[in-house]
Amino acid sequence: MFLFGHLGITLGIAVLLFRVLKIEPNRQLYLAVLVGAILPDLIDKPIGEIVLANSVSNGRLFAHTLLFVFILLFIGMYLYNRKGEIRGFIPGGAAFMHLGEDQMWLMPEIPRSASRSRRA
Repeated sequence: MFLFGHLGITLGIAVLLFRVLKIEPNRQLYLAVLVGAILPDLIDKPIGEIVLANSVSNGRLFAHTLLFVFILLFIGMYLYNRKGEIRGFIPGGAAFMHLGEDQMWLMPEIPRSASRSRRA
């Protein structure tokens, strides 16, 4: 986990986007960016490295998928329709940036230890 890389790069991109889109950022928006930037690791690292250490032993499981990002974006869409706030979209966008920073396209297959445990 590149904690400062995920937080710093994502926050830097968010600051640029806020300026381009003329959004007045506040602490809540910055907090949403930071939480979304690290959320995939906060979910997957404990599950993959601790709970499933004997079978999978991988820190990129459920939250390192586009499905997880889409779920976050749908939650953001619901919150936007309900309350009219854009804050709900920010964690989904930040989680998407996390996947890009992890270069997830370089490892699209299931890890070997996981595929072996399924056959047994």
